[in-house]
Amino acid sequence: MTEYDLEMLKSIFYRVMSQCSIVTLSGSLPRGVPVDIYADLISIAKERGVKAILDTSGEQFIKGLEKKPFLAKPDIRESNQVFGIRIDKPESAIQAAKEVVQRGAEIAVISLEKEKDIIATRDEVWFAETTYHKIVNLIGAGDALVAGLAIALTEDKKNLEDAVKFSMACALASALREEEEFITREEVEKCLQWVSIKKL
Repeated sequence: MTEYDLEMLKSIFYRVMSQCSIVTLSGSLPRGVPVDIYADLISIAKERGVKAILDTSGEQFIKGLEKKPFLAKPDIRESNQVFGIRIDKPESAIQAAKEVVQRGAEIAVISLEKEKDIIATRDEVWFAETTYHKIVNLIGAGDALVAGLAIALTEDKKNLEDAVKFSMACALASALREEEEFITREEVEKCLQWVSIKKL
């Protein structure tokens, strides 16, 4: 990707932000894209009054976190670590979530095992899990979780607890399908009964 391509991307992103209230920046970067691209895009989103969700790993996660995104969820599928903290029990997930918040995110989400998540802000820590364990397909469940958070956090009537419940239900609804395709709101709402959340 050339410098011109990057400037065009940023210009288009800047214009598109006028139509957004929240944006998700996720995944690995194509070859040739600088590791600070997500950081630059978070800065643009914030300048335009748009909340940014960061969902990635490695150096691009660290660089993006420096720009203080609204929500950050490190992708730990390969390393199972965040800032050298091994995510193998609730205590370490809580420690990692607090570190993510300390480094700039308003909300941190750390996945713990297949059906559990730790969510932290500066003032609160939540433990969320699904109680329905007949999982069919985990591919895309993490993306569904982030999408659920993005939707719920733009709905004024939802507080963080409601947003977490909704996002966990999105992930579960996705995991209960063999095919990788969009789930319906009805499927998500049915899964709400199997989401347990408690404040720690």
